[in-house]
Amino acid sequence: MTHKYHKLPEHLLHSLHNYIKFGEIPGSFLRAILSNDLVEAVSRADDLNASLLTEWVKYIYNYAPMGCWGSEEAVNQWIYKGGNTRQRDDEY
Repeated sequence: MTHKYHKLPEHLLHSLHNYIKFGEIPGSFLRAILSNDLVEAVSRADDLNASLLTEWVKYIYNYAPMGCWGSEEAVNQWIYKGGNTRQRDDEY
């Protein structure tokens, strides 16, 4: 899917999609963003992702299912239930 978030690193988008679809545990940077933990996200970001924090938040807000982000508890529950395997492959 081509979209306006093409600046986001492909390997992290892949990790995010695997988290959403299968509940795979994301890395510490993505997990901090998904958990709504700004301090942790900034401390875990490399220079590129630090400059893209706003884009990451917009992407998750616009494309990720509501139940998979917003708090640490939501992230833990999403992982526990194994993601949302009902999502179509072309949704992201």
